[in-house]
Amino acid sequence: MSFSWNGLDRLRQQLSAIPGVLADDAVPIIQAAAEQAAEKIKQVYPAVDGDLRRGVKVRGLRREGAAVSIAVVSTAPHAHLFEYGTVRRSNLKGANRGTMPAKPVVSAVAPRVRRTMDQELIDMLERKAQEAVS
Repeated sequence: MSFSWNGLDRLRQQLSAIPGVLADDAVPIIQAAAEQAAEKIKQVYPAVDGDLRRGVKVRGLRREGAAVSIAVVSTAPHAHLFEYGTVRRSNLKGANRGTMPAKPVVSAVAPRVRRTMDQELIDMLERKAQEAVS
């Protein structure tokens, strides 16, 4: 008894291409989420001197195999102080400069945008699965 499977090599090629195809479809969703997060962060930051708002950037789409990432960063040198606050500070002469309470913006905005993005990615995967069986 024996059997032969015709097209196994083609099936293997198609299966190995799936992650890349899905990553291609995920890029616009991830890019839109990063842009949305950056805009929301800018809206929440105070406009005292504008450095915090101007410092918010969407940086480099990175793809490593099927993994896709985009970073939302702040180039403002005091962004971390705004986000996490400070303890009591003093200058070199000992003058009290007080504390700065934390005002979490990124840690409030990012999870909400991420949940929306995750749902859009799930929806995309479900559409692709439906297309594959149709």
